[in-house]
Amino acid sequence: MKNLFKGFVVALPLSLASAPAFATCWWWCSPPPPPPSTNVPEIDASAGLLGLAALGAVMLLVHARRRATS
Repeated sequence: MKNLFKGFVVALPLSLASAPAFATCWWWCSPPPPPPSTNVPEIDASAGLLGLAALGAVMLLVHARRRATS
């Protein structure tokens, strides 16, 4: 019975000392909450690439026209 009491006396401070570390790890490792929903449509990468391709085509046409007239 004395050994059980000694084990409890040793284990209680250790568990209390490790509680903040456990709580910090629990908070740090938990997944983030989901973002709030918005009604703003997102622009995907293909739309951006299509816009860049269109801009490049317009720039090439303007450059070719300037070279042809000069």
